[in-house]
Amino acid sequence: MTPTLPPNTLSNDSIAVSLTQEMVRTSTVNPPGNERPLAERLQQVMHRSGLTTKLYPLSPERASVVGKLSGNGSRPAFAMVGHIDTVPTGNLSWSFDPFSGDISNGEVRGRGASDMKGGTAAMIGAAIAVARSKVELQGDLIVACTAGEEVDCVGAIDLLSQEVFQDVSAMLLPEPTKMAVWHAEKGSLWLNIVTYGKTAHGSMPHKGHNAIDQMMMILPKIQKFPFKKSIHPLLGSPTVNIGTIAGGTKVNVVPDRCEAVVDLRTLPGEDHNEIVHQLQHLANYNGPSNVPSLEFTVLADRPAVETDPDDPFIGSVIEAVSSVTEQEVEVGTAPYFSDAAVLIPKLNIPMVLCGPGRPELAHQPEEYVEVKRVIQAEKAYEILIRNLLG
Repeated sequence: MTPTLPPNTLSNDSIAVSLTQEMVRTSTVNPPGNERPLAERLQQVMHRSGLTTKLYPLSPERASVVGKLSGNGSRPAFAMVGHIDTVPTGNLSWSFDPFSGDISNGEVRGRGASDMKGGTAAMIGAAIAVARSKVELQGDLIVACTAGEEVDCVGAIDLLSQEVFQDVSAMLLPEPTKMAVWHAEKGSLWLNIVTYGKTAHGSMPHKGHNAIDQMMMILPKIQKFPFKKSIHPLLGSPTVNIGTIAGGTKVNVVPDRCEAVVDLRTLPGEDHNEIVHQLQHLANYNGPSNVPSLEFTVLADRPAVETDPDDPFIGSVIEAVSSVTEQEVEVGTAPYFSDAAVLIPKLNIPMVLCGPGRPELAHQPEEYVEVKRVIQAEKAYEILIRNLLG
């Protein structure tokens, strides 16, 4: 049975709320990242509250940090993983300081509040609450704050190589879901494509070989690529987005080079290596004999991940969340990728995305997270920890 919490537990005195404010006020915009000062501060917060901590440096300016509460070993470990980097503030103006971390109208405002410093603060707050309760855990609790998720998941990859999650049997990532429980996410395959041609005077294009023309022949083939997995009951269909394209130097010169970056979002079961091979075959063309005609470079390769909706872990998360929100919990999936994309295929364990932020505010100006939801997340995570490990 789910433990009940007294009504006054849900108060604005939450550790997570003040910690969210502090985290927002510490810029970790990626690139360049610069997560180390925040990682060191979170290490201090967790260590002072009774967690065993370790910093995992990536460079002098960048680091992840892990907190741990040791159990007696009679149950497997449970991990919560939240990233501490953010995207840039963007070119659009904000009506408030993006790094203020101030509370207004019941919202903590600033870059990263929703994606996902509010969720990361809530998981730390939950771990601290469990540590202070002195309850004996039957399994280890691991709280990982990762660097680099917004670009290349470098922090999660590093922690995986360090075997931080070796004995973990389930994982929660407090990504922005408005406390919905998401159990799958699309994969991501980013391709850099370069076509080459031969330069000539713009008045005599027949003497050259137009690289932009070649690119315009290739891209429609990619847009119509016949994915093996064409539909998913919850994730929908795979997508193709031509994110950037550039070519040519002057209007009166036949371009000898064109470059495009394409973002493919895939469904569970797709083999990305096979997709790349098929796309290279579809895109192949005969360029000038003295230069390479085509280059394909994989910029990012993140497979789709999925947990069976009937897995008991998902039921445990739903039970913990509903006990706090006292509402029916929405179950869904994510169209984007997270650290789960590099962790779950290697660990082969059930995972859930569930956090207080609003997904529609991720990477947007005027970002905020609702104080009420941060507190709810903190308490729901605490209940989940007790149910899984207590």
